[in-house]
Amino acid sequence: MQKLTYRLFRLYGYPFLTVIIYLLFFFMTSEDHLKSYADYILYDYFLEVFYLSYFVIVTIESAILITRTLNKFLPWEKSPVNRFLLQLVIQIVLLTVMFYGTSMLIQAVSFSAFQFLTELLIRQALVLGVLISLLSTAAFTIDYFLHKWTDAELEAIKLKQSVTQAQLDALKAQIDPHFLFNNFSTLTALIEEDKDIAVKFLQQLSSVYRYLLANRSQSVIALKEELAFIRSYFFLYEMRYGDSIALLIEIPEVMYTSGIAPITLQLLIENAIKHNVVSASEPLHIRIYGSGEYLFVENNINLKTHVEPSSKMGLKNIEERYHLLSDHIPVIVQSPETFQIKIPLLPYDHK
Repeated sequence: MQKLTYRLFRLYGYPFLTVIIYLLFFFMTSEDHLKSYADYILYDYFLEVFYLSYFVIVTIESAILITRTLNKFLPWEKSPVNRFLLQLVIQIVLLTVMFYGTSMLIQAVSFSAFQFLTELLIRQALVLGVLISLLSTAAFTIDYFLHKWTDAELEAIKLKQSVTQAQLDALKAQIDPHFLFNNFSTLTALIEEDKDIAVKFLQQLSSVYRYLLANRSQSVIALKEELAFIRSYFFLYEMRYGDSIALLIEIPEVMYTSGIAPITLQLLIENAIKHNVVSASEPLHIRIYGSGEYLFVENNINLKTHVEPSSKMGLKNIEERYHLLSDHIPVIVQSPETFQIKIPLLPYDHK
């Protein structure tokens, strides 16, 4: 829980309580005393101001002391009702005794207008003690539960952030084995076909995986870096498929500083290759372009008659990550000829 400094109680409590006590004191006095104001001398005014200021200071500081003491021996969490009643009773007793004793002191040193105190002493002490005690105890009770509510809100935000980060880490952890499995399968095939190409493929694969490792802790990355990674990643497929596959990137440089969830483009390209025929007679064309605050990834459709087993993570993974990172999620637009996905760009801090 946040540390209670009671600074606001002192800042606003002193002037507020001064007005309240003065009004209570004014309405509780007799007509004879109201008339006696005409006989006040400077000393009487000073004494009344001093008395009022003293009472306000003692009221607030004693309430703070009582609150701090009871927080140690009877916290609100154990029994809120008992805590409230105990604090109220202690406050009433303390303020009543303090008011009575101070009034007697003023009576002893005053030789003019304060002679009226004897008549009203007990009534004033009891009434003011109860009213001010109720007011101060209620204020401290409200303050405590407001702090608890604020703490609960902060804890909920921290918990949500922790859950979000844990979910993102879990989703990214799912990507890496999938990526490796597909590319090692490709590498195995290339080793049998052409060892030189296999070596180049392995070098590019190492470079790509280095990127993945370097950015696995990032939830958002600069679009410029993701595009550089995609060019290296797509090179792996170009080595295998040649002219049967093509990638066109048309992104204005002004969009390069925007953010994107890491590996989003890799999953979309992988998804397009997995589900469509890639051959010299039926080439696959993938286009990445930007417009406004969105990135578009589009490919022609020529679905395979038989699709290799899939973990079904691709599009679902992207949607779940964007659901955690943004209020906007990717939108799929499909026609008989093309498959397009609209990716919202994210804010990115370049520090």
